[in-house]
Amino acid sequence: MSIPEEDQQPHDGVSVTAAARELGITPGRILGWLKARTLVPLKGRGPRGGRVVSLAAARRLVRDAALSTARAEGFVPPFEARRLTGLPRGRLASWMKSGKVATIPGPYGQLVRLADVQEQGDTGRGTDAGSETRM
Repeated sequence: MSIPEEDQQPHDGVSVTAAARELGITPGRILGWLKARTLVPLKGRGPRGGRVVSLAAARRLVRDAALSTARAEGFVPPFEARRLTGLPRGRLASWMKSGKVATIPGPYGQLVRLADVQEQGDTGRGTDAGSETRM
């Protein structure tokens, strides 16, 4: 995914090294994005003659990479977990708050492990059915 030049903010231009330090990644990762044209360098040069990149654009790439990794590990946004399982919003929110389902920070809020949500949903349905039978 490439960040279009118009989405890059020239006023937030920093050197590759400064961007890497700020984002907690290696300068090599940013240079790789530049080589692949995933990140377009800004016009001008840094204080030591190096390339200048938009910090906001690089930050978006880091967030996208983190989200891709989270999805690969089975984490999804809560709305997607609710859509896939049919759970009401309040129930999933309470499970997240109580720690019944694993959560990790995502780029736009918490992500939940889908397998945990499905397991809790199966357990909850079994309990509800059993309690109705006893009454």
